[in-house]
Amino acid sequence: MPFGRIFLGEFGFEVKPTICRVDEDSVIIKDERVILSLKAETYGVPISLHEKDRGIVFFGKGDYLVNSRIKTYAGTYSKQYTDSFVDWGVIIGSVDNWSEAHKNFKEVEEVPRGFKSREEFIEKAKKELYSTLIRGGSERSIERADWFFKVNGSKGRASLHYRGGAIVFKGCDTSLVARCDDQVVLREGDVNLVLNGDKIVLRSKEGRLVANGENVVSDAGVISAHKIVTKGLVGKHLPEELVERVKAEALSLIPKALEGIGYKLE
Repeated sequence: MPFGRIFLGEFGFEVKPTICRVDEDSVIIKDERVILSLKAETYGVPISLHEKDRGIVFFGKGDYLVNSRIKTYAGTYSKQYTDSFVDWGVIIGSVDNWSEAHKNFKEVEEVPRGFKSREEFIEKAKKELYSTLIRGGSERSIERADWFFKVNGSKGRASLHYRGGAIVFKGCDTSLVARCDDQVVLREGDVNLVLNGDKIVLRSKEGRLVANGENVVSDAGVISAHKIVTKGLVGKHLPEELVERVKAEALSLIPKALEGIGYKLE
């Protein structure tokens, strides 16, 4: 097999015909929202884009942590999603991010354990990258990410796209899209939450809730400015204090639902 850069069809990303190794447990991604580390003796093949190193296709073990923060009327709730992973995975970073991260790897000449040749390992890495690109969404989106990873976690396959504080994460039986702390789409367990400032849609075992500013519709009833239609109470032009109290009771479904899946008030 001739060496040289190995192109992936219409994709701009390519694997380089070299093999690298992590000699000690190393943190590859370290950010306030995302941490990913690889264990010693993890091997990989570098990924480049437009002649610049951008990441690695690796074979080994590691761990990740994703910090989720959701801002609600009752305060900010947070949860850490963590898992360990094994086997093949892909990490891609921005040029600046990867220029720092790649210092954890050193080029080696040996054949990784379990493979017959360097060519076999590199070809397998090529296939893993190709599979990630055709299943992981838009290549242009991955190209623009501060960080992207895809791994085989013990809690299932996991992927993360992170750019400018915005996160798209799938893993740990969770789907999370967060543009910022108060613009979130979360699906986990029995909780389906769409939050965009004061616009809220929630479905959970705690109940259902739709809110848009002053208007709130829940299983308990309908609440709007100076008007309440709920069990045991129907009225118009009611005191603002009463309306706010009833509204707060309805909105309490949000923290109850988040706490039910492990989120905690900061």
